[in-house]
Amino acid sequence: MPVPPYRAIAERRVTDRLLQANAVWPGSGQPLENLHAAQARALTRLIAKGVIREEGAGHYYVYAPAYAAHLASRRRRVMIAMICVIIAMSGGLIGVFTHVAK
Repeated sequence: MPVPPYRAIAERRVTDRLLQANAVWPGSGQPLENLHAAQARALTRLIAKGVIREEGAGHYYVYAPAYAAHLASRRRRVMIAMICVIIAMSGGLIGVFTHVAK
């Protein structure tokens, strides 16, 4: 049974709130209130990665270059995982076909 990517969903919800408020440069920061626990943890992670920056007094904005790099890194990790799964599956199918052929 597949598990939803809660971490990625929480990060996306936090960044979407800031992007929708057009908080993408210093001076345009917005408060992030009423965050769920997962979103609060996501905010902490994104600040540590430099994707979200705090302007003080609880106002945050998305730092676009770090956000773009973060998304590219996530896509790269997903592609590597997909390639590994495909290789593992093809190796298993080759094993099945060689076993059947004997």
